[in-house]
Amino acid sequence: MFHIAICDDTTEIRLLLQQYFKKFEAEADFPLALDAYASGEALLKADPTSYDLLILDVQMEGMNGIETARRIRQAGGQMTIIFFTNYVQYALEGYEVQAYRFLLKPLTYEQFSDVVGTALRQMRERKQDCLNIRQKDSVTRIVIAEIAYVETERGHIVLHTKGKETISSSMTMKEIEETLSIHRFFRCHTAYLVNMREIKKVTQQSVVLKEDTVIPLSKHRRKEMKEALALYWGEQFL
Repeated sequence: MFHIAICDDTTEIRLLLQQYFKKFEAEADFPLALDAYASGEALLKADPTSYDLLILDVQMEGMNGIETARRIRQAGGQMTIIFFTNYVQYALEGYEVQAYRFLLKPLTYEQFSDVVGTALRQMRERKQDCLNIRQKDSVTRIVIAEIAYVETERGHIVLHTKGKETISSSMTMKEIEETLSIHRFFRCHTAYLVNMREIKKVTQQSVVLKEDTVIPLSKHRRKEMKEALALYWGEQFL
């Protein structure tokens, strides 16, 4: 089940979105849990980082949707964000907070189903993708989306999860890199492989993750890293 928050200061819009979500849930057999908020301030008081998907109105009384999203990202929110607006000029600001896409008013169910339905299906696929990690005397199964980064350590690799757990394996970095390459992981350093979904920013010498972990960035891989990240963020935004 996915937990979804709708945040819009117009009662009619909140009711419309709830109606659309319930229709999609019934048609696609896709269990959802919905909450609705009338302001960005109310959403921020309700532990927004626990949601899987946010639908945020850009223009609201008080705190607008862009600023609300910015604060949620700063608090570590890793969910998918879709903005709801009359104007496409907010695209660049949405890019800053890694918006998935925009819904344009007036909203039809066809547009909703296309944008939100695609996002939910992609989220479900990511949750279902798992990796079997060979260990000395056992095999551990891990959800790929939960891996923040991988590093080499004394002849083996260590996988670091978003919950800051670690799993050691006898796999080589080359093996894990080949396995995870289709899942948006990038080799930013000889000894590090990073999940691009977890990147908050890139500096000249390091990659900073959403949980504020800092890992080194090789100067020989810097240009390619930035190009790959720009492409990924761009695809997430379109």
